[in-house]
Amino acid sequence: MAFSHSASLSLPLFSSPFLSPVQSQNLVTDNVSVVEGETATISCRVKNNDDSVIQLLNPNRQTIYFKDVRPLKDARFQLVNFSDNELRVSLSNVSLSDEGRYVCQLYTDPPQEAYADITVLIPPGNPIIESREDIVSEGNETEITCMAMGSKPAATIRWMKGDKELQGSSKVEVTYDRMYTVTSLLKFTVTKEDDGVPVVCIVDHPAVKDFQAQKYLEVQFRRPPATVQRAQPEASGGTLEYLSAQERKLQRGSDTGAPSKQEAFAQSLSCEGLEDKRREKWEASLCCLRQTDKPEVKIVVEFPQGLTREGENLELTCKAKGKPQPQQVNWVKVDDDVPSHAIITGTDLLIENLNKSYNGTYRCVASNSVGESYDDYILYVYDALTTTPIPTTATTTMYTTTSLPGITQ
Repeated sequence: MAFSHSASLSLPLFSSPFLSPVQSQNLVTDNVSVVEGETATISCRVKNNDDSVIQLLNPNRQTIYFKDVRPLKDARFQLVNFSDNELRVSLSNVSLSDEGRYVCQLYTDPPQEAYADITVLIPPGNPIIESREDIVSEGNETEITCMAMGSKPAATIRWMKGDKELQGSSKVEVTYDRMYTVTSLLKFTVTKEDDGVPVVCIVDHPAVKDFQAQKYLEVQFRRPPATVQRAQPEASGGTLEYLSAQERKLQRGSDTGAPSKQEAFAQSLSCEGLEDKRREKWEASLCCLRQTDKPEVKIVVEFPQGLTREGENLELTCKAKGKPQPQQVNWVKVDDDVPSHAIITGTDLLIENLNKSYNGTYRCVASNSVGESYDDYILYVYDALTTTPIPTTATTTMYTTTSLPGITQ
């Protein structure tokens, strides 16, 4: 995937690689943005050519092509088209070292030059989304982070909660190899309506599309405590007290040890760990809450560690826990079937010999007696890296004069 933008002699050295076409007298070329590992094409075009010779130089001003002859012994450069009006050359398996300013030269009097800047784009790895806690109490603030690592240029991160866009704060770090890591932090207060709503981290980068990760909110609702009020207010304060079942039994003088139906119902609603003794009203109000035991699901990429490319294998593991432990874990592909040759072994999914038809969202679904949860993995298969011989360079010295020079091998 390459993106072309025109440049010429009239462009300043600091010009953007995304400018519109600009002519330099009779000679014009284009800036190119290309994803690492893919192919870039440089086109030197001449209008109203008077049989002048065209050549293409690399950023070190070594001749790549002189007319249709390639003095530079780098097999990744291949002639795509040569005519009186165009010299078009492709460069395969582009790497970061290929980035720079390439020169189109036209032998006229005086000679003309136009410049094609190649910008190499490196996509980020799969976004990593993490939350501060797995279950958030209603009314509390939660924090979710999303990280996009190892890209060039830096990616940007957006957030969606359901169908609503939220604003996060991003931090950009530059690594020693000129790569960028972006971390975005999202903070918001949780409501009970957020339970089960997906929070989606969307990574925008010129080298990739539809790159995202998501996490589903699990909200713990607050409920009033299960308590039994004394029928009459105490004479001392006139306020209602909260009594345990044992206190009420002793107060009645009962020796049967069997609570009434009302007491049994209250005990069944009481919170786990509530001590059988008198509690203050404010203490009782803190004893609540819903215990959510449906599974927590997370997909872990076992292989590869970097980008998923054609011809390689993909291995995912689904990690699920709950109370009780999930009885069933299934792999599905959203809106499509899992590839027929995919191997599912327990919680593991293995897809061999990837190709772009496998792109899509793969979902791990875990369930127990309490409920069902899932996590998604979005697969995007990149082009395979091409293997080429180690290039050797034959330096060609060209002299710019008004007459046509010979080729020095």
